[in-house]
Amino acid sequence: MPVAVITDSTACLPGQLAAQWGVAVVQVQIQADGRLDDESRYDRGELIGLIRAGHDVRTRPPDPGAFFWTFQDAMSAGADAIVSVHLSRRMSATAEAAMQAARQVDVPVHVVDSATTGMSLGYAALSGARAAAAG
Repeated sequence: MPVAVITDSTACLPGQLAAQWGVAVVQVQIQADGRLDDESRYDRGELIGLIRAGHDVRTRPPDPGAFFWTFQDAMSAGADAIVSVHLSRRMSATAEAAMQAARQVDVPVHVVDSATTGMSLGYAALSGARAAAAG
C-alpha cells in the first residue's frame, strides 16, 4: 500500500466499504449536552431528539492528534505517502487539523479540501482509494 487514503466521518462511508478499500476514517467530534465525543459514538436518534428539544448540538473538527495517529497507522501498514481528503474548509477546520498533523510525520501527506461534504466527499475518498489500489 504505497499511498494511503484518509478521510473524515462527514464522508458518510459505510464501515464495510471503507474497510474494503482501505480508507481510514477520522471521526469528527460532536458536542451535545456537555458531552464531547466521536461522531460514531453518538446514537443518531438521541442526537435528533436533542436537536428537536432545542439543546445545543455542535460539531468540532477532530483533534490533530487523531490525524497524527491515523497517519502513523498508515505508515506502519507500509504507506510511503498519504492523501487526506476532507470536508470543505468553509464549513470546518478539519483540513487544518489534518495539516497540523501532517507536519509531524515522516511521509508526504497531501491534504485535500474537497470543497464538499457528505457522500460526495465519500465518493472522492473512494475514487482516491481505487486509484491508489491500481498503482
